[in-house]
Amino acid sequence: MVQTIWNLARDKTPSDDILDYDLVYYDRDLSEERERSVTRAAQELVADLPITLDVTNEARVHIWYPEVFGYGIQPYQSTEDAIGTWPTTATAIGVRSSGRGRTGSAK
Repeated sequence: MVQTIWNLARDKTPSDDILDYDLVYYDRDLSEERERSVTRAAQELVADLPITLDVTNEARVHIWYPEVFGYGIQPYQSTEDAIGTWPTTATAIGVRSSGRGRTGSAK
C-alpha cells in the first residue's frame, strides 16, 4: 500500500514497482505443510489477478527470523501483535474474520 500511495503521488500506475503483496495470518499449527496449504489456497483465490502473494503465518516467524535477520525474536501472540512491529503500520490493513462464510479451505 505504501508503494501505491507513492505511485499515485508521482502520477504512476498504482501497481507500478510492487513486487508482491504480503498476506499474513496467525495459525497455531507451526508446520511448513500447513503454511504451504494456506499459501496455495490464497493464491487460488487471486489466480485471476496479475499479482504475486507473499503469504506468512505470523505464528511461525520466530522460527526462521534468526537465520534471515541474524537475531531472534519472541514468538508473536497474534497477527495484531506481529503487525504492531512493522515499521509501516500506518499503511497496514488488518482484517478479523467474523467466522461467517468460511469455505473450510483456509481456516
